[in-house]
Amino acid sequence: MEEFTKYKVVLKGTILPDQDQEQVIRELCELFHSRPSRMERLVRGKEVHLKKEYSRSEAEKICGAIRAAGAEVKMLPIQQQALEVLDDDYSTLSGFSLSEHTSGIACPNCHQECDPTGESCPHCGHSLVRKEADSGFSFGGDDAAEPEAEESGAAVPKEAIKISTKSYLVRFIGPNTDYYIEKFRQMGTVRNPKFRLSWHWPALFVFFFWALYRKMWLWAGVNYVCTLGLVMYTAPSPLWLAYSLVWPLATNYLYYRHAAGHVRTAKSDVNEEDREAYLRRKGGVSKLAMWIGIAVTFAVSLISSNMMATRMLETYSEQFGDASGGLVQMRGDGSVLTDIGSADSNLGRTSKALNVMATGLKVVIGTGNEELITKTVDNLVQKSENEEIHDAWGHPIIVEREAGRIVILSLGPDGKELTDDDVLQTVNY
Repeated sequence: MEEFTKYKVVLKGTILPDQDQEQVIRELCELFHSRPSRMERLVRGKEVHLKKEYSRSEAEKICGAIRAAGAEVKMLPIQQQALEVLDDDYSTLSGFSLSEHTSGIACPNCHQECDPTGESCPHCGHSLVRKEADSGFSFGGDDAAEPEAEESGAAVPKEAIKISTKSYLVRFIGPNTDYYIEKFRQMGTVRNPKFRLSWHWPALFVFFFWALYRKMWLWAGVNYVCTLGLVMYTAPSPLWLAYSLVWPLATNYLYYRHAAGHVRTAKSDVNEEDREAYLRRKGGVSKLAMWIGIAVTFAVSLISSNMMATRMLETYSEQFGDASGGLVQMRGDGSVLTDIGSADSNLGRTSKALNVMATGLKVVIGTGNEELITKTVDNLVQKSENEEIHDAWGHPIIVEREAGRIVILSLGPDGKELTDDDVLQTVNY
């Protein structure tokens, strides 16, 4: 069997299963550096072949890139190189070009089909000169080519493109690629991303941590600062709801812009041998960054909450005096409770529960927000009336609102009110 050394690359005119035609056309535009109107003909159901001939390795590389763009393609072995015309419009074409499949070539003089192995046109006698085809790897035509080269396109350097834009995105995204590629389909090209609303559930609840996970450091910072400012300087309102919806609606577009920027950099500014490492370094995910973000956020929240509580207690003490800021508890006989025994005893646990309730009330009162104070006290009294709060002995804790103060009372071991074993604590307000 004769060994074939040259191959033709033929686009079958169809797209791969489960591919979106518009997206495939966009990918082909990126691949061939051409316009959508020219690339639409490649998916109309009619075979189109590249005029240039390639070695087996070159043809396989080109086929792989076209399949990555979503189009059906095949290789056809040939035994001899095709003719090229030197003294007419065809002589200006280089690289590979697109033409509808035909068994011959068109004579540039009379435009009749000629035998590609002949020396001259059998119809008009025009001379056809054989030229060895250039085997350099080129990928796509230039939209700025002369009109005569419109159908075929000018050559680009061998190093220009070797994988499709989609392949770059796949390498950059890493985990969950199918989800993001599907979202990106409606958002323009890598060169010109276009905003489209789409929903992203994680961003509704944890955009900051998701952005750290996807190495979007800038947007993580923007989200953190904006959220902190909103909470610190505004009261709960419809603005909070609107703000919370902005992130899930815009996240996929923000991620596409982020990915597209790095893909453009990889293609234009990074050496081919370093692109894979660059895309891994800038793209993919970082679980470490996410967990660091969670830990830091928790620590900051804990510290800030403690600082706020301390400040509110200081405000309470300034308003009602230092003595009121203490956590003094009394017994039913009027004596101060000084010995609670072990922390795990029923008395120790009950004393601690009353202290927590009293401290919480003092923090709320220290805010000076009358509406918040009223709601908090009303809620605590209602829970007491519904017997939802219990001491360590299982008896309901009583919360009573008196003139200028709140009384928190445990009935003690006997479960009876106004006996010596009662434990009570008051909070002025």
